[in-house]
Amino acid sequence: VELGTYDIHIAFAYDKIGLAYFYLNDYSNAIVFLENALSIRDSLNKHVSVINLITLYNISNSHLKLGTKESITKGLVYAKKLLDMAHQLEMSSEFFYSIHKLFIQFYKIDAFRNIEEAEYHLKEAEIIAEELNNFEMYREIYYSKSGLYNEIDINIALDFARKSLYYSELEIDTIGSYYSNYNLGLALTFINEFDSALLYTKTALNYALDNKWGLQNIRKKGELHRQLVTSFGQYSLI
Repeated sequence: VELGTYDIHIAFAYDKIGLAYFYLNDYSNAIVFLENALSIRDSLNKHVSVINLITLYNISNSHLKLGTKESITKGLVYAKKLLDMAHQLEMSSEFFYSIHKLFIQFYKIDAFRNIEEAEYHLKEAEIIAEELNNFEMYREIYYSKSGLYNEIDINIALDFARKSLYYSELEIDTIGSYYSNYNLGLALTFINEFDSALLYTKTALNYALDNKWGLQNIRKKGELHRQLVTSFGQYSLI
């Protein structure tokens, strides 16, 4: 048996357990097992490898999902290391898109909101979308831009929300349409366009009810119901 063979299998097992915890929304345990996997591989092989890159991505994403200030700080450190390693390995455009999308999510968090950094990664993501002519990527980019500008310039946010909806409908993307309609409905309440807000939010609710996306989306349906109640409540004050 080659030296380190058992350790490689242990690292693989840690990766699998870490991902299982991630999908159970137990991000603290996910981080523990994923970091153990990364540590074992680093001790066996000092060279940058694709599998370490994927583990780094999953650790960073777990920190993002955990959502504490300390965790977000650590997640950003992992994301920066991830981006550097991806350049070393000359990864695919799709992988770089995933990394830029990760950074965008970090920089949209209120306590870490950084418009300049978010805009940089959005621009990089948009270059990749143009290169690949990928409508789903365009939809995600404009959705993120809309969320970023909701509290800065609502008219710009609305423009991006409409573009996101346009691309989701081109792809007949029901999940994308759900997010785009929901985001557009939310943005319209900020400028007192309650008729339109109700229309888009109801459409989003229909997508959520008509498509069985698993237990994790029950929370999304709850958000939609709250949004509808808010819209109806504000509408009654007109």
